[in-house]
Amino acid sequence: MIVAATIGHAGRPSRWADRGAVFEGVEETSAVRRYTDGLDRELRRMGHCCVLLSDGEYRDQWGRADGYRAGVYLNCHVNAGGGDRGLVLHDHRSARGRALAETVAAELDRALGWPCQARACRPDTNGVPRDADFSEAFGTIAGVRAVALCLEPYFLDGPRRGEFLGRLDEVGAAVARGIDGWARAA
Repeated sequence: MIVAATIGHAGRPSRWADRGAVFEGVEETSAVRRYTDGLDRELRRMGHCCVLLSDGEYRDQWGRADGYRAGVYLNCHVNAGGGDRGLVLHDHRSARGRALAETVAAELDRALGWPCQARACRPDTNGVPRDADFSEAFGTIAGVRAVALCLEPYFLDGPRRGEFLGRLDEVGAAVARGIDGWARAA
């Protein structure tokens, strides 16, 4: 199986200065690069192919993932706002996406010891940004053919921030195990 993974906030021409969340000198993009490296290594060890997409607008990334015939597409991020959990967001229209999100969230929860939840994301329904629609996440995954997730495995400024940053390889490996488990069950 081919997994295409993006590094959120990296290389979007319309927003070159956007590096995502920044907390105490750590940029979201650098944390994401570290866990996608772990994801890549673990997927390859399991016999899957991982393609890291790090530049271009979402439509460009979706097109490249489709061109590779990716079975899974990951838009990888780190959250901000002081929370103490992870989120794995899937397109509300996709039963396969829900199953994948649940498997990946369970693996992250088991491996890391903090809660990780699978949630549906959808287009904005009420004009309130950053609410339970998770419309920002929906906009990052809605246009690709592959089963797609938006990953937010923890908060860059969360109470277990140091532990999270010290375990980014484990984050990537846990995501890979979740994908592999989902693929084997399908």
